[in-house]
Amino acid sequence: MILSRITPYVEKCQPDFQAGFRARRSTIDQVLQLCSIIEDGFQLKQKTAVAFVDLTAAYDTVWHQGRRLKLLRTIPDKHQEAFIVETLSNGRFVLRTS
Repeated sequence: MILSRITPYVEKCQPDFQAGFRARRSTIDQVLQLCSIIEDGFQLKQKTAVAFVDLTAAYDTVWHQGRRLKLLRTIPDKHQEAFIVETLSNGRFVLRTS
């Protein structure tokens, strides 16, 4: 529900090469892109360097106020923004329906 509501806003901000958490994109796309870059460099007799960064715990060190400011700039609905921030800070949420 949340993803479907924020996707139109977030898609405008994402660079084209971003594949994570995007519809119809996967790590396979990234691997194929890398292979293409390497092959192009090989054909031009150039060297290609790659750096792989493990961002497993990156969220643990994120500047949370900055994240909130970016959400406010990206998602105009303050209720959605507040819901997302609350969910991320607690790691869980409760949905009550009547």
